[in-house]
Amino acid sequence: MRKAKALVTIFCTTVLISCSNHFYTKGEAIKIAKKGNIKKSGRKVIEDDNSILKVLTRDSNFLKLDEIYYFNDDGKQLKYTYFAFCDSCFQKSLLKVLTKDGYKWTKFNDSTYISKYSLKRFLNIHKSTYSFDIVQHNLSRNECKNLIEHAEK
Repeated sequence: MRKAKALVTIFCTTVLISCSNHFYTKGEAIKIAKKGNIKKSGRKVIEDDNSILKVLTRDSNFLKLDEIYYFNDDGKQLKYTYFAFCDSCFQKSLLKVLTKDGYKWTKFNDSTYISKYSLKRFLNIHKSTYSFDIVQHNLSRNECKNLIEHAEK
């Protein structure tokens, strides 16, 4: 079974990047997590309850990555949180999200970015914990436009 699995970093990067243009339903997120690829000596723990799916990845090289998906009662994703356990892993993953064309991130301040309106996303960066989260917002088009204009000044 382990032979069929690839590197954990590929899995985490794939999930992170694929999360870029839409949020998953709970069923989709669970399928992706279960298909996850892990190094031969690594393991993955999936914790699932009604509103939270945790994918915890560990390998023998002390690589630790945690991903947490938050869902509403209808099973639609509201938030995605990524935790790395080293600065270089965190910076690499953050850079991939920030440079992903689909988001068209606009920097609001040092720790917050806002996506283009159609995606309705905020990216919140927590450097002290090597984590970031992507959350859905419910701003109107005008509110979003005003925030982006304010951020660009």
